[in-house]
Amino acid sequence: KLLAITVSAVLYFNKRLPFYFFSLILTRDLIISLGAMYAINIKGKILLPIFAGKLTTASLGIVLSSYPLLYSGILRENQFITNIIEAIRYYGTILSSLFLFLSGILYIGHYYKSFLEKKKTN
Repeated sequence: KLLAITVSAVLYFNKRLPFYFFSLILTRDLIISLGAMYAINIKGKILLPIFAGKLTTASLGIVLSSYPLLYSGILRENQFITNIIEAIRYYGTILSSLFLFLSGILYIGHYYKSFLEKKKTN
């Protein structure tokens, strides 16, 4: 969570990442972190991650790593590879945005359902 937020913040404040994408990353990770802290500290539960969260994290890893590749100038010599990375960045940002939104909604539902359950006592 911290790595995704840090990388996206650096990219956003250097005008390399769209605001909506940075906002989605920040909002989703805050939802997950606050929900997990509540679950552990108040409910005494450890909630397992959901598949949508894992898929989102994987897509973020690929997409966020494409931004520095494009803007660093390393690939200037190879236009074919640059075009592939640009397509990954462009379409990956759109797809990851969808994953971020959906997994954020699913995490809210996951937490809500878990919070309604009574704390187990031995």
